[in-house]
Amino acid sequence: MILYDVFGDIAYKGEGVFIAGGAGVTPFISIFRHFQLANEIGNNKLIFANKTKADIILEEEFKSLLGENFINVLSDEKVDAYANTTRTWA
Repeated sequence: MILYDVFGDIAYKGEGVFIAGGAGVTPFISIFRHFQLANEIGNNKLIFANKTKADIILEEEFKSLLGENFINVLSDEKVDAYANTTRTWA
């Protein structure tokens, strides 16, 4: 077995827009909790895509941390106050 160093690690380089889908939000949970503890939430934004509102992980916590900078996009359900995408199948 040949193992290599991990690549693509996350390094914070200043305020920005974070984008995640579904369970891919997992690393951002600890990142935003760290920002909160360090009082460094700033103007960071999280765009979080899911199929339905029920799929949104830790929605209330992210709303509390980020306020209007927590943006949800739903692909399979239309809900007021949530962005929606139309899924197209080829």
